[in-house]
Amino acid sequence: MSEGDSRTIDQQSGGNSASKYRGKKDPAWQYCTADIGGGLKKIICDFCHVTIGGGGIHRMKEHLAGAPGNVVSCSKVPSEVRFRMKSSIKEHQDKKKEKVMSAGNGDQCDNEFQDNRNRALINFLVYSQHGVSFIKSVDISSIEANAENLCNLFAEIVEIVGPQNIVHMVTDNAPNYKNAGSLLTEKYPSIAWSPCAAHCINLIMKDMTKLPSVNDVITLASRITVFVYNHKWPLNWLRNRPGWTEIIRPGDTRFGTSFIALKSLYDHKEHLQALVISPGFKIFLRVAKAKEAKQVILDEKFWNNCLIISKIMGPIMRLLRICDSDEKPSLGYVYEGMWRVVKGVKELFKNKERLYEKYVDIIESRWDRMLKKNLHAVAFWLNPAFQYDPESPTDTSEVMAGLVNVWETLCPGVDGFMEEINTFREKRLGFGRKMALGTSKSSRPDEWWRTFGFGGGLLVLMMMEILVASTMVFVT
Repeated sequence: MSEGDSRTIDQQSGGNSASKYRGKKDPAWQYCTADIGGGLKKIICDFCHVTIGGGGIHRMKEHLAGAPGNVVSCSKVPSEVRFRMKSSIKEHQDKKKEKVMSAGNGDQCDNEFQDNRNRALINFLVYSQHGVSFIKSVDISSIEANAENLCNLFAEIVEIVGPQNIVHMVTDNAPNYKNAGSLLTEKYPSIAWSPCAAHCINLIMKDMTKLPSVNDVITLASRITVFVYNHKWPLNWLRNRPGWTEIIRPGDTRFGTSFIALKSLYDHKEHLQALVISPGFKIFLRVAKAKEAKQVILDEKFWNNCLIISKIMGPIMRLLRICDSDEKPSLGYVYEGMWRVVKGVKELFKNKERLYEKYVDIIESRWDRMLKKNLHAVAFWLNPAFQYDPESPTDTSEVMAGLVNVWETLCPGVDGFMEEINTFREKRLGFGRKMALGTSKSSRPDEWWRTFGFGGGLLVLMMMEILVASTMVFVT
């Protein structure tokens, strides 16, 4: 059977006026179908089959994301798709703000943004307990973007906000920004610097996709998904199976979507294997791509590799969601998250170094070079969810050294350090109350400290300064 014959079978398999919009760039098109019957353009959700007659693909994206106000939320959308649609809406909103303010990209931590007039712009924002505030956008087209010039520019913004109000500075990870951050922390010792945590995690995922063993599995998984969605009969057969949900397809710009798609495909293993051994599928076996798809789908080694990679990347994806979220400060979760990621990979391979080494090397390399900072260690130590968890490594030399260094920076010449850290660590005063211990894992760290930190002295003030005080974010 030729490729042309397979298309004829697809046309005879029952379709209607509904068709997928090919070539559309918006990621929401992967999870809906356009119906152009009767000359009216409507969009149908692939999950709950709700029809949206106006508002275009953005309205469908709001439906999938569960955005309040304009359209009813989808009740059957997978959590991974909902997360991706929320991220896409946020990116769209950020781009609209850029057009109004001629600002840089507020979602990525890359090099300088160039607007439609080819100006190199830097966006300055402040995050605090009250939310995110835009300060100003600066055109740096006329200056050399070296460390000294960037440091002088950053210092001007610091003076506008007030150095006493800033604890943490976050920038791009380019060498000139790293050097500028170092110069600024010399000028203002109480301000810590680090690159964007979400950017670091995205780079970890990018490095993972470069491993031949991982790339091969992702490539095979993508071929299976493309085969299913490019042929109507297999797709209709699967959609008629009880319990079927749509396979998540990878996006073009985010490395994380490849791993989300891989996990989604693994979750559909039983359905896909039932498809390729069904009597009706035999008609496709004359098509080369169908033979390849069947061979891969019935290969248990392939599925085992999918599961291993999904288990490796699952904790990394969860940490990325925390760092990308605006719902709560993420500083107190980064250190523990990275520790748990490495610990999980080692345990997955039963602590056999020859098996886990290549994955752990990638994670630790990015962590050591980019995010291993005193402030992350201190925020981890001060988080009651981890301090009172016997499994968490809160008393390692690395964490305690970070705690001492930050104390000496924020509280120079002040006595009582040992007494105050022991009060918290040994659950004295308000820290030992039944309600305090019962809510240590469920409450936001800053809110927990406000409620139960009475009697904690300067340690409480340091905690508030780290997790509540302003954090300067330079997004370029």
